[in-house]
Amino acid sequence: MSERHESHDLEIKVAALHQEKLQSPPQSSSLSFILIVFSNSLKVLLQSWYIFLLIFLSLALPVSFLIFSLSLSSYPLKHHILYLESLALHSPTHFEARQIWRESREEALSLLRLKFFYSLPICLLSLLTSICSVHSTSLYLSLTRPSLSSAVAAIKPNWKRVIVTSFCSYILFLLSSQVPPLLAAAFYVHAELRLLILLIGFCFEVYLMAVLGMGLVVSVLEDRFGWDAVRVGSRLMEGRRTCGWVISAVFVALSGSIGRAFGALTDGKEFRGGWAMLVTMMKWRTGTLVCLYGLIVLWSYVVTTVFYTECRKRHCYYNVRVENEN
Repeated sequence: MSERHESHDLEIKVAALHQEKLQSPPQSSSLSFILIVFSNSLKVLLQSWYIFLLIFLSLALPVSFLIFSLSLSSYPLKHHILYLESLALHSPTHFEARQIWRESREEALSLLRLKFFYSLPICLLSLLTSICSVHSTSLYLSLTRPSLSSAVAAIKPNWKRVIVTSFCSYILFLLSSQVPPLLAAAFYVHAELRLLILLIGFCFEVYLMAVLGMGLVVSVLEDRFGWDAVRVGSRLMEGRRTCGWVISAVFVALSGSIGRAFGALTDGKEFRGGWAMLVTMMKWRTGTLVCLYGLIVLWSYVVTTVFYTECRKRHCYYNVRVENEN
């Protein structure tokens, strides 16, 4: 009788260990986890290439084109404003300097109007790109085939939450980005310390981008918005914050490389009129950069959604485990 009881207890323990093994998340290093996230994102893009190609051509590519067009359109104004400011500082008379400063302010207002003109369609298309790409990636990861109709249907119930979250993210990033330059200016005499402050500030901004990206995904896939979505996104990154920083740093490096390449192509050139700007945008080198940037924008949303899904799985597992232990 005792032998049978011991055998029954042993079977229960083996079954419990087997069940725990099945439910436990895969234990992997940070490097392998990052590779899994990127490989899964590529798998999503390749196996659902039709829907993501439509999103790229109709949303991500126009966003990239508008951003590059804004850079080309604003370059002469920025250059002229800097020239006027330098001229005003070296002006021999106060009357002449005041006239130059007035002209500089008028040019600055023209620059603001130009940015506002471009910002509306850029924000709208970015909003649609984020919702469609995040929702389609989430459907694929939940073993449901994404389609154009499902991507369009996801816009109406989610656009308000995404707008609020994007606005809060912009305010938070704008405020945090002003702190390192102010601290560096306070230690202007100490060059090494100033450089260290700016480096730490840059690393924090990269991490903040990862948190804000997670918050944006949360606002699309969950019934949360604003600061609450950002807070949930930050909590989900617990245990994988370094991975999130690395993923964010990869896209910062990619977009920065494209920006430097575009700056090298347009440095010192004048773009007077829309026709000259259009000809420049149609050149194969510039066109390649525009397409690459659009691909990076789309890929970043897919990668962040995959990262969110993996973090959500891990978070749910530990919550269930704590409840079972209690």
